[in-house]
Amino acid sequence: MTDDGIVIAEETLAALWRDAQHLFADHCENVGEARDAHHGKNVALMFRLADIGAFHVMTARCNGRVFGYLCTLISPSLEAVGLLVGVQTLFFASRDAAGMNLGPRLQRASIEALRAKGVGEIYMRAGIRGAGPRLGALYQRLGAQGFGSLYKLSLKAA
Repeated sequence: MTDDGIVIAEETLAALWRDAQHLFADHCENVGEARDAHHGKNVALMFRLADIGAFHVMTARCNGRVFGYLCTLISPSLEAVGLLVGVQTLFFASRDAAGMNLGPRLQRASIEALRAKGVGEIYMRAGIRGAGPRLGALYQRLGAQGFGSLYKLSLKAA
């Protein structure tokens, strides 16, 4: 625990899902989705991945309440034999914790935990929704370098 009472720690997905429903709703709203959109996510897959050690969860709590989370999908690389990679998926810090630098603190703790698990590379997405446009600067401060652009093509009929 730090002087501000924040505890940054690795947790189970079950603990995050149980305790962070309010944050998931805030996160969805922040990126322009309905507050209950998290119930339509592929949570069952996240739990299956967590069961095999392929879904890493880092949280920021104060007095037991979750104020932020960073989740990373862990898998073998398709680009190099023997390389484990992490792809950050869910990353959010509550406005209730503004000024506490939860984003950088979650990132640093997650990076160290993933390094200890043998992860050799982490992919960090700076999307266009929510705080996404500001995340690139955070990632660069952590030592990450730009690695191209990510594009999405929906194949669903309109």
